[in-house]
Amino acid sequence: MKRRMLGLSLLALLALGLALPAMAQDSRVYVRVELWDVKRESWPAFVKDYEKYDLPVYQKLLADGVINEYGIDSATLHNPQGYTHSTWHAATSMAAFEKVQEAFDAAEKVRGEAEQAKLTAAFSGMIVKHRDYMLLIEAQKAKAGKLDKAYFYETSVAVKPGQGEAYVSYWNQHTKPIYEKLMADGVVLAYGRGREEITTDGEDRRGSWYVVADLAGHDKVQAAFRESWDKMTEEQRRARWASIREVTEMNSFRENMTRLIHWQITAQ
Repeated sequence: MKRRMLGLSLLALLALGLALPAMAQDSRVYVRVELWDVKRESWPAFVKDYEKYDLPVYQKLLADGVINEYGIDSATLHNPQGYTHSTWHAATSMAAFEKVQEAFDAAEKVRGEAEQAKLTAAFSGMIVKHRDYMLLIEAQKAKAGKLDKAYFYETSVAVKPGQGEAYVSYWNQHTKPIYEKLMADGVVLAYGRGREEITTDGEDRRGSWYVVADLAGHDKVQAAFRESWDKMTEEQRRARWASIREVTEMNSFRENMTRLIHWQITAQ
């Protein structure tokens, strides 16, 4: 959801933060996600500009408690209609996003009009297309820390009208326990579930995601879900598929994987 339904991928926490407190589960977090289709030759410059101009602003906002998360990632699977990178920041209230904008406006004033105009022109030359999302992460768990160079994997599906609560119930019963076990085992570094807070598309798309330090971790997660299905009887599997079809729109299932470049999150 990018966080990340979109684009949100996270770090080798194993080396940095396993002793830090975990974020509270089932907390409401708002995430502004910006999707960018960057010209291939501009990928390094796009990241370099983020690190030089945006990262210091986000770091201060995080230290001041205005936001509780920020990040940038890159797509691992590309398609002609897709995006190459995403950036995002998160807070526990919508009001915080005004303070984020004020901080970036102040940084622009410090640079001055001439330098800012030059930066804007250079940035515009990198971008093919762009769009934003405002997400609501209704449940998540992550260790507080700096999470870079890991993998973010998300599945999303369009939920039928009136079936939102049924989707949440299914996720809590069948998906969350597997994530919990894998996180306790150190395989999953973070996981969550969310949806659009401000709906800009016609469908009610819900996302479920997790972060692992490497693709070996991804293999372990997928194996855990396969094992959960293999343990069921044929009758139980048919009943499970029937419940899925009852809740979700046909042929709406999507997957997304990105690689974190920078991601920092703090406990709530």
